[in-house]
Amino acid sequence: MARLRDLARLIRSKNAGPFELTFDIMFVDPSVYERVKRSGAIDAQVFARLFGVPEGSVRVYAYDPAFSYKITIPRPSVSGSVWVMATCTAPSSSARWSTSTYRSRSLPPARAGSPEHPALMLGCRQLLTVHRMRRDAVESVTRRRRHMTKGVGHVIVVGAGNAALVAALAAHEQGAKVTVLEAGTREERGGNSRFAGATFRFAHDGMDSIAPLIADESKDLLPVSTTKPYPQADFARDLMETSGRRADRALTQVLVEESYDTVRWMRDKNVKWELATRKFIDASKLSEQEPYVLPPGGAVRVLHEGIGLMDDLFAAVEATDIEVWYDSPAHSLIADGSTVTGVRVRRPHEFVDLSGSVILACGGFESNPEMRLRYLGSGWELVKVRGTRFNRGTMLEEALRAGAQSTGHWGGCHATPVAWDAPDVGDLALTDSTGRHSYPYGILVNRDGRRFLDEGERYYLHTYAKTGSAIRAQPQAWAAQIFDQKTLECLQPRYSTQQPVVADTVRELAVGLGIAPDALERTIDAFNAAVPEDSGGFDPLVEDGLAATGIDPPKRNWALALDAPPFVAYPVTAGITFTYGGLRIDTEARVIDNEGRPMPGLYATGEITGGFFYDNYPGGSGLMRGAVFGRRAAASAVTDRA
Repeated sequence: MARLRDLARLIRSKNAGPFELTFDIMFVDPSVYERVKRSGAIDAQVFARLFGVPEGSVRVYAYDPAFSYKITIPRPSVSGSVWVMATCTAPSSSARWSTSTYRSRSLPPARAGSPEHPALMLGCRQLLTVHRMRRDAVESVTRRRRHMTKGVGHVIVVGAGNAALVAALAAHEQGAKVTVLEAGTREERGGNSRFAGATFRFAHDGMDSIAPLIADESKDLLPVSTTKPYPQADFARDLMETSGRRADRALTQVLVEESYDTVRWMRDKNVKWELATRKFIDASKLSEQEPYVLPPGGAVRVLHEGIGLMDDLFAAVEATDIEVWYDSPAHSLIADGSTVTGVRVRRPHEFVDLSGSVILACGGFESNPEMRLRYLGSGWELVKVRGTRFNRGTMLEEALRAGAQSTGHWGGCHATPVAWDAPDVGDLALTDSTGRHSYPYGILVNRDGRRFLDEGERYYLHTYAKTGSAIRAQPQAWAAQIFDQKTLECLQPRYSTQQPVVADTVRELAVGLGIAPDALERTIDAFNAAVPEDSGGFDPLVEDGLAATGIDPPKRNWALALDAPPFVAYPVTAGITFTYGGLRIDTEARVIDNEGRPMPGLYATGEITGGFFYDNYPGGSGLMRGAVFGRRAAASAVTDRA
């Protein structure tokens, strides 16, 4: 190390101004290069520390079969340059180094044979010997190698959630070199998907087609759970009905038809599926004689929910040579006209340009308060964000500026009821546990003590994504879900993460909630008077038709009188999950420009795409959409590049 500092002082003494020192590390034996590439890379920041220069002044160039390191040492005058060529000759994995060539442009030619040159060479050799290959530094070298290969067979996936990693794995499976860009750190990786309940909605033929998907460690739920078939026609109908029949029919058809095959493909990539039974009920209460009836469109989720989903997908990625760059948000697209040739990446101390086909899978703009206000309207800038803080719409806007066409419901979003005390942005310690989706079994009231929606319109998987918007429209974006003792057992297990307000009378409950007691009493009395006298048909597992009529709004299902104290109330607010407006894609996941043509080199999947959901959506469709079109995007990126 001391010899290296001497080297720096030696070079400074011979140059009046700032200068650059470049190390070209050549591999004589290609097998050595391959071993070095697999095991890690030389960390360029070591150069900066040893030479006492700012980390941002180090530039790393890598190309087959060589690595280059350039150090710019700041000085206040004229610049010069020194090149040192160090060649690896040893076949062993220890990668010993020797110096083969030396040439100078800034030192006087007369000094080319001086004794100072061996010192320069020795210092270079020592540097390369001391700093061995390190796995966690691989991105500092490989980022330049990708740049120098001009993108031949290179697919760049922007994002690192479910849609992105499915696209990355599918592209790799088809022979592409793949780089994944994650805006977050390794600890924060996974995008919105990591916060998800990880239910996947797909067409199936009932338990016979579901059972082969289920992981061995989750097969205990098979004897105590059941569900009906969910034909493709039912899936398509649910997508069209929840979107007011606005959903793009061609995209919907692809989503529906390829849903089961995609889930099976993910199983083969070691994503571990389980029945969603525990999401709805304490499994210890189940028996084979009375199995739990799962909703057909929401019967399967990933084991350990979003965290399990991303752990499984990252494990699959890390078993390949797919490169993941952390703390590396995409900054802009590189394009020639409508043809996209790469992406510019923003790193802490520099921009890096990557060449290749680009798949955008980096979410919508739900984490950007300014864009929420601009597109969703007043008050949306204040709502809680259920997922990642990194989905700020940067590449969505960049694609639109590059000529991509917008589509879908830009004033709409997936927004659900969440606990009033939920964090302002997704917390990985809580993930999906702040959701409050059992409102169909009680009533929802606002600060004025009034009901404002039909809590029993349909099973919650068809309404929860729009109920958050209804809550946001209330004073202070506040509501309370009120239950009595008859329906408490229907509440999802995650309600246990919030302390409710409990009272023996309606008036006491109102005081505890901060609602005018007379107003809440009038609301509950009117509701109780409107429910059927015979409640024997109540069934929390199906839309039972037990309706409260003659009041505004009515309640179409699960209408039971609130008359069994103590009463229990959970204050809630709106939590945004993702936005509905986005980029127009075709059925091959190619991004379409404003003239209606596919943009060569640009593909998209997941929440950044529009045309699927309007006002509402059936639960589990978002992750399924991202996975189906992630595979499609990968196929297009590889095929179009060939």
